[in-house]
Amino acid sequence: GTFYVLPELGVVARYDSFDPNTDGSSVGDVRNYILAGLSWKVDKNVQIMPNVLYETYELPTGVSNIDPSITARLTLYYTFL
Repeated sequence: GTFYVLPELGVVARYDSFDPNTDGSSVGDVRNYILAGLSWKVDKNVQIMPNVLYETYELPTGVSNIDPSITARLTLYYTFL
């Protein structure tokens, strides 16, 4: 979702959880995806969006630790029409 603090500046957030096997017999297949960032409208057709992606993983059997993935990104968005 996006919440606009000002007409040209918004806060962006997203959360996803993915479990491809929900019957309970499989472990270590769940992933969580969290995205947070800003959306700056430079022009009516141009947005610059710095954001951070944080992804976690369920531990499979026999594994004691999996570090989460953290990625800083910059998204440039242009509307052609």
